[in-house]
Amino acid sequence: MWDRLISWTVNFWLGSTALVVFFLLPLPVGCVELWRRRVLSFRLLGLAGSAQWAVGRMLKFLMYWTTGVVFVTVDPHGILNSVRPAVLVGNHQTELDVLMLGIFIDRGNAKDARQALKGAGEEIARRNQSVYVFPEGTRSYSDEPILMPFKKGAFHLAIEAGAPIVPCVVANYSHVFNIKARVFNSGTIPVKVLAPIPTKGLTSADVDKLMSETREKMLQELITLTAEARGTVPASK
Repeated sequence: MWDRLISWTVNFWLGSTALVVFFLLPLPVGCVELWRRRVLSFRLLGLAGSAQWAVGRMLKFLMYWTTGVVFVTVDPHGILNSVRPAVLVGNHQTELDVLMLGIFIDRGNAKDARQALKGAGEEIARRNQSVYVFPEGTRSYSDEPILMPFKKGAFHLAIEAGAPIVPCVVANYSHVFNIKARVFNSGTIPVKVLAPIPTKGLTSADVDKLMSETREKMLQELITLTAEARGTVPASK
């Protein structure tokens, strides 16, 4: 009961705070009005992807200003700026991951989901657009660096689009936010971008192998990155 209550409260807080700041908070917080006008301009011009980026950036800074929680991307090789299109896949822990959401596909019906993925794959290739997917399909709420079983959708999507898989590993942040332990602290949460995994020439017959390879690489990095974030091992260079 308490877990559900806290989960609902966090979701309500994220949504209501964003709405209040984005639409109701009066200036002198002039940057809010600037963001709002920029998002509206993007949408009027048909640049919905840019509008989503603007909202995402606003939520990132909003989270930092109100809670002291910030996700920091570790991308030493500049993969996010150089690899496009791509299917980015990341581990899913709690409601805070809403700050990194990128794509929603209905998983209620397997056949419909596959059709949605096919359409999304074609759109990604046509628009040269990257997307972010949580292959676990649900939140883990784990205290330790673990990954739940992956679903195949993201990997079918990457193969359909001919786009590489780019694993993005978020350190376990249960010391910052933990519903079960009722913990909510300020803190910095690292997100490590791993080397792209190519999908060119692959077919649906290769999905299981691609999924297994991706999950193994992510799990190894998750264990290391979490230890570094908690200060239990020296940070890697």
